[in-house]
Amino acid sequence: LLIPMLAGCGGKAYVRDGFLEQPPKRVAVLPFVITYPYDTPGQLPPEEHQIGRDLFRKTFYYGLTPYGYEDVKLATVDEKLAQWGPLDGGQWRAATPQQLGQTLGVDALVYGEISRLVHMTSPLYTETSLDASVRMVDARSGELLWKRRVRAADRGGALMQKGQVVDFLQDQWRSFHSGVKFLRVAETATRKLLKGFPNPPMAAAIAAVGQEEG
Repeated sequence: LLIPMLAGCGGKAYVRDGFLEQPPKRVAVLPFVITYPYDTPGQLPPEEHQIGRDLFRKTFYYGLTPYGYEDVKLATVDEKLAQWGPLDGGQWRAATPQQLGQTLGVDALVYGEISRLVHMTSPLYTETSLDASVRMVDARSGELLWKRRVRAADRGGALMQKGQVVDFLQDQWRSFHSGVKFLRVAETATRKLLKGFPNPPMAAAIAAVGQEEG
């Protein structure tokens, strides 16, 4: 029997030395990009992959909210990036961090690059997964501030046995609704990415307590 199983792993994060001494205040999460080379040059990703990509970006954006950075709404980011052309055309990616930072009015930019997206379903096996790298870049200097790779997957399926039919049918239903599966995977990936992420307000509070005790 294969039952629904969420899995995720994340590599060790890179954090620039001194990040918390002068952390960025205002951050924009740029459109996440699928870097996987599809068969036809210029081909748009399949619709279910676009759903997975966009859900991952939104989930990361909302996951970043409690960390004390001032954010720019995703719709505002997309609207301002459209000056370079349609977002799916990717022309904005040729802009420098300085150009993007000035356009968006931010101190730092978050880039997300998805190197692998899978959504497959069959009576015996289902899988929705992604491999990605997410990084934060200083919008003034272009310097890398933070970076982490992540893999996350939701796998399932069944050889139908007594007492396990309900789990099997629920997993099959989720598999035919790619948004449901990708949301689960995006949540797992975001938790892995943000584990130990620099939190300026918390760091400042801890430092203040240390000074009082000292």
